[in-house]
Amino acid sequence: MKIILSDAKTMREAPAACRLPAYHAKSEKLLEHLLSLDREQLKRMWKCSDALCDENIERLKKMDLQKDLTPAVLAYQGQVFRHLDVSTLDRNAMAYLNEHLVILSGFYGCLRADEGVRAVRLEMGSTVPELGRLYAYWEKEVNEALRDEVIINLASKEFSAIVHHEMLSIRFVKSTNGKETSPSTYAKTKRGEMLRWLAVNQVEDIQEICGFDAAHCIREGQGFCFKEER
Repeated sequence: MKIILSDAKTMREAPAACRLPAYHAKSEKLLEHLLSLDREQLKRMWKCSDALCDENIERLKKMDLQKDLTPAVLAYQGQVFRHLDVSTLDRNAMAYLNEHLVILSGFYGCLRADEGVRAVRLEMGSTVPELGRLYAYWEKEVNEALRDEVIINLASKEFSAIVHHEMLSIRFVKSTNGKETSPSTYAKTKRGEMLRWLAVNQVEDIQEICGFDAAHCIREGQGFCFKEER
């Protein structure tokens, strides 16, 4: 069983002993290509301010993808990862993440929790000048990594679109006056909480996932219920 998750724009670097990513050679080629692009090409690709563009360019120039690496599950700092709260997990929960979690990344393709990364900004939905869409760049590697696996999808639509295998996709929605909505912050919070719950409870059977709503209904006083969609 594999649980797929999107990476996050916000990252931190706290170097520690970790493995190189499985597809680091292809990330090296991608880095080399990005460094060959001019500032305006990169700015259009990143769709960011001048200041952020310059910061990202300097980061690329100094980047060594085999040194000073931070384990991926510790490096990403977005909403999902904050609610996973990995720093408070015990060894068993961390071992579970190392075995089951696959983080989808525009720069690294896909990552195990304990594979090392450097801080970089590159979204899976990006089109890289003179190279093309990152979906195409990483499609083979991502789908090879997930072949013959039961896949629980906790990734955003932008990222999970690269996966062509059958998945159990989890959506978190609110119902107000009969209308269902899934606010971004709310959905990201619940993805992180569910991933934490899966790791803490060492969930191996896909049927056990239904137990998540009962636990949160009691803890948060929310009217969660499981609803299967086809």
